[in-house]
Amino acid sequence: MIQLDKIEVSNARRLGEKVQIEFGEGATILLAPNGTGKTTIFEAIELAITGEVQRLRGNKDAFVNAKSDNMNVELYFNNKEFIKATLHKNGVYNREGDINKILGISQDISIPYLFKMTHFFEQNTKNWFVSCDDTEAGKLLNSLPISSEIQNILSKKTSVLRSFTNIENNVKMEWEKYSNELKTFEELLNKKVELNATSPELKLEDVLKGIKSLALKYDVQIETYDNDLNKLSIKLSYVRNKIVEMREKCLADYNKLFSYEDRIKLYIKNKAMITEKNEKINIYKSEKKKKEQSLNGLVTEKNKLMEELDELSQSEFKVGQIISQFNELELKKKEIVVNKENIEKYRKEEKETEEFIENQNKKIEDYCHSQSVIQDFQDSLKRHNEKLINLEKKKEKLNDIEEKISTLLAEKTKLQGLKNLIDEENEKKVNVEEQVGEYKRCYVSQKQNVELLKKSETEIESALSVIRQNITEESRICPLCQAKYEPGVLLKKITKILTTLNPLFNDAIIEEKKAHDLVKKHEKSLAEIEKNIETLNTEYDKTNQLINQNNIIIDQIKRDLVLGEESFEYEKSNINLRIREQKKVILELKSEEEKLPKLDIEDYNNVMLLKQSKERRLAQLKSEINSLKLVIANNSSDIEALEKSIKDKDSDESVAEKNKYTTELINCKQKLLSNENKYGKTKDEFQRLTENIIYEEEALSTINATQANLLMEWKEFNLGKNPDEQKVKNECVRLEGVILQIKKDLQAFYDLQNRLSAWRIFLEDEEISKKIASMAGTKSAEKYHNELKNKVIDKAKKLEDITMKKEAVNAFLNEILKESDEVQLQLGLINDSWKRILKRIVINPLITTAPLLKNETHRNKQMASTIATIRDKGIDITDIASEGQIADIQLSFILALANEYSWTPWKALLLDDPVQHHDLVHASSVFDVLRDYIADLGYQIMLSTHDKLQADFFVRKLKNDGISSRIYQLVPRKEGVTVEQTG
Repeated sequence: MIQLDKIEVSNARRLGEKVQIEFGEGATILLAPNGTGKTTIFEAIELAITGEVQRLRGNKDAFVNAKSDNMNVELYFNNKEFIKATLHKNGVYNREGDINKILGISQDISIPYLFKMTHFFEQNTKNWFVSCDDTEAGKLLNSLPISSEIQNILSKKTSVLRSFTNIENNVKMEWEKYSNELKTFEELLNKKVELNATSPELKLEDVLKGIKSLALKYDVQIETYDNDLNKLSIKLSYVRNKIVEMREKCLADYNKLFSYEDRIKLYIKNKAMITEKNEKINIYKSEKKKKEQSLNGLVTEKNKLMEELDELSQSEFKVGQIISQFNELELKKKEIVVNKENIEKYRKEEKETEEFIENQNKKIEDYCHSQSVIQDFQDSLKRHNEKLINLEKKKEKLNDIEEKISTLLAEKTKLQGLKNLIDEENEKKVNVEEQVGEYKRCYVSQKQNVELLKKSETEIESALSVIRQNITEESRICPLCQAKYEPGVLLKKITKILTTLNPLFNDAIIEEKKAHDLVKKHEKSLAEIEKNIETLNTEYDKTNQLINQNNIIIDQIKRDLVLGEESFEYEKSNINLRIREQKKVILELKSEEEKLPKLDIEDYNNVMLLKQSKERRLAQLKSEINSLKLVIANNSSDIEALEKSIKDKDSDESVAEKNKYTTELINCKQKLLSNENKYGKTKDEFQRLTENIIYEEEALSTINATQANLLMEWKEFNLGKNPDEQKVKNECVRLEGVILQIKKDLQAFYDLQNRLSAWRIFLEDEEISKKIASMAGTKSAEKYHNELKNKVIDKAKKLEDITMKKEAVNAFLNEILKESDEVQLQLGLINDSWKRILKRIVINPLITTAPLLKNETHRNKQMASTIATIRDKGIDITDIASEGQIADIQLSFILALANEYSWTPWKALLLDDPVQHHDLVHASSVFDVLRDYIADLGYQIMLSTHDKLQADFFVRKLKNDGISSRIYQLVPRKEGVTVEQTG
């Protein structure tokens, strides 16, 4: 299993250089106040893994420390792989290491989406699935491995179908063009046939007279086009529109009036209610005025009682001060006696402590001297050991040079062999190229022969067919050469030529095919030779490159060792001697080590701790003595002031006087309480009357508004000032008669229009003949008609073919869409595990019983949202949940998705302050779930918090189950924020 072992971050925002955090199994907790840099560490990990910090898109330079030109982050994994990312202030980003290889995923997987979905919990939930819009949420879900392949196919649906549609539309446009042309031509032909059989019954003069009369009746001004019936026919639409408009207006007025009878009844009922409401309002206002007077009287009485209460309180306080002074005087006298006794006791302890510290200092000086002697010896031994290590490294480099030289000789031998093979293959290539050229020339010759035969065949067949048709059994003389033959012989010769011509052509095609196959065969051999040459050249370049690299490495090692060609053999023979001498010196030093004094660091630490403890106690004693002296002086001064203050006063008399004022205060407070009770009851009644008045006035206002609307509707009818039921009935009868007459006029209009149309068609015969001749051109109408039909049939077949192909592709995509729907159902199954986690950390039943994830496809795009059900209506959860609940929904979704749809063997959860909105009780539920993910599922968790109490609680919970954990404290310093491990 892959795990993150360590992270190093430098110069990111407030962080200093090389902030290093060790990870491991279990939990790593970052503890710091808000704004210190916890989120920066999480976003540094995000930058290294995904190549971006999504929250800072377009403003990357904000991630770099103001005092630095770039920031770095390095991630070290337990599989000996690492990632190093560098972000410059100008926005340039570089990364070392293959993140896809480290995470064990293919190149087509979208790491930024999946990392945010299953590994990284952000403080800012607006950048995350639950709070983003439906389209973006759907895009996030589609990045999961379970859905990405299908969605990749569906994403091409529009472009594929568009391509088919473009081809279909082009063919369809051609088909429609010819179809419309055919339809127009056939309509002209049919009209011509129809016109020949049509003869209008009514005279044209009578038709025009009827139209003008009808237009005049409806006040429509139309020009007379007696010589242009087409224009006159267009103008008729004005008359028809006017008649229809008049009919619709009368019908609308009739319907309004017919439905107004119920409105009149409502008007009468409202008048009675207005009178009733006004009477109620007047009664409530009278009662309200009486209550207001009672309230004013109670307020006056309360003010008098408050003044009396204030005077009694002041008197009682003054007497109480005198009693307190008597008590304080006795207390301070006793305190002076106790403090003097404590000073004597502290001075004795002070002397003993100073003597003890002096003894400890002597022990420390002896220890430091011995330690200095030992340190000098150890430094000498360390220097000789380092010298030995350098000599052995030099020996290894000399051995490496020998090995590299041996490898170099072998590669040079291999290089010469490859060069020989390349020369052989190039010779083969030249020979085969000559053969290919020869076969190509043969093929071109055969192809020209076939083309010539093909052309000749057509011409000869055409000519001989004509001759054949004009030669009978009795023919004796050839029409071409005038040669004489016996009867029947000439016919046989012509027939033989016709039958043998096609086999000659077939033989030529066979020869052409043989020549073509030979060309292809030798071209294939040539391609194989060229491929071999390319492979050998590649191998040759690699070997030559390896030789150059070995030469560079050998030269570099020699430069590191400061060697020339003449001193290499000398260094090689001399190095072993120098190593033996160095080992001998080290052994001699180690034998001297036993004579050194033995030091016990634990004894030294104990002495230092005792000394420091006694020094702190000594300082504390001196401080206590000075403090007590000051207290005694202050108490003496206070006693003198108190004795002057209470001179000529008696303690018992003051106590009796205080009891008297206390009794009077109790009586006054009881009277004030009674007054407040009466005031509260009266005020409640006053408020109730006020609410009744407001309620009745609002109801009256609503009724008056309704009456105003009814009167406005009535004024539109122009039937008088006030609504009248009889007037409504009379107007309805009148409108029924008008509507009936309009229907008759409309029928007359359609009759005249049809008659005019018949005359217009009758007069169009000559014009139609001209159009038919214009479309057909030099062809006859029948021939042009047949050509159009054939074109339409041809385009229809092509259109049918492309339509069938399009339907086949569409059927395939529909099947893919069904698969996508099945995937959406599978994605919906996440709700079960999601709910199980939510129930452990969220107590709101609207959320824990909600459908939660809703995902669907709309216009080839995946849409997703989080839904709760309130009153049988789907509501987005983010609209009803608190900040803490939204955080829990986000966290639980990440937990459920991480376990259900794992996309990498790196099982990790990076949680940036997930319980910042929680008290300890609710945070405990979250910690329980995280503990189970570590213990049962093997997750590695990194969690930040600003609350030390929560951090310590989580650690104790993990420790109780034997789970390892560590706490890092973020500490602001002058050079930048650093981290210190505190647990």
